[in-house]
Amino acid sequence: MKTALKKRIISEIEGIPDSKASSLLNYIQFLKYADEINIPNKITEQTFQDSDNGKNITAHASLDDFFSKIES
Repeated sequence: MKTALKKRIISEIEGIPDSKASSLLNYIQFLKYADEINIPNKITEQTFQDSDNGKNITAHASLDDFFSKIES
């Protein structure tokens, strides 16, 4: 990164209020690692395929029934 651009970015960051710092860091990390992220990942893709094919699906009578089963 060119020095002038880097200085401008740092200058802008220094003016960010503390309440926005966490969001800014999340966005910077997103930009830094965006090319490495594979969405959906292999597990998610397999889950979608299984669901489309009616595999590994658990039915529940209600949302309360679902929560009672996952909590036990």
